[in-house]
Amino acid sequence: TKVSYNALPLAPFSTLTKRVFHVYFRLQSLLFLLTALTHPPMSLVSLVKEPGDIVPLALGAGIAVWNMLVWGPRTEEAMRKRNKTQGVKKDADTDRESGTIEKGNGEGDKREDRERGRDGFKKTHAMCIHLNLVAIMATAWYGCRMVSRYELAQ
Repeated sequence: TKVSYNALPLAPFSTLTKRVFHVYFRLQSLLFLLTALTHPPMSLVSLVKEPGDIVPLALGAGIAVWNMLVWGPRTEEAMRKRNKTQGVKKDADTDRESGTIEKGNGEGDKREDRERGRDGFKKTHAMCIHLNLVAIMATAWYGCRMVSRYELAQ
């Protein structure tokens, strides 16, 4: 994300994130489900017998779904508001953001609106990022539990 943000103008970056993160959150949620369904040796039956494995999977899956259904859309809406207050134009023919910025006088209410738009986006985006980090940590936790059961033969 950081590389894209630095390399692209605001409008193309916003379009990229709108398209990519929906897919990312869906795949993340799906992978937690597939992980639960493939729990060794007998899928969900084995998972029920190991309640310690349910906790990281349920935590990660719950957070991934929460991010996909709640925080992802909130972040997207905040991004739209931010782009609107910063004057990102949309191309009328394609309804896509063109990357050009309207120049405002930057005084009074407009400045406050821009700051509010940026602050709203920063807060929702930070929540999305931190929830994603917790889901990744839950995945690592589950992986550590799985690896701890195996012994290396010499």
